[in-house]
Amino acid sequence: NTPFVIIGNSGYGKPILDRVLRFDSSFPFAIKTAFLSLDSTRISANDVDFPADLLLYNRDSYHIEEFRFEREDLRGLSETWAKLLSDAIRQIP
Repeated sequence: NTPFVIIGNSGYGKPILDRVLRFDSSFPFAIKTAFLSLDSTRISANDVDFPADLLLYNRDSYHIEEFRFEREDLRGLSETWAKLLSDAIRQIP
């Protein structure tokens, strides 16, 4: 039982979700984790790319909010993720 649903190609990004996402994760943490999962998949799979769509449903609201992100919207986060990941690997003994 997981706190997420993946639609489409999940092989490359799912380990990120599995390692850090929990049912008590905050919404901002979950959104960042989802993007980093998508970004990892996008880099490694030629059938995954932007746009990235996000649907948000607040319990008992009976309303879905929709958001669409293009490559440029998330470029800074993608670059930061690549740098932090590279730095973390360098620090591992």
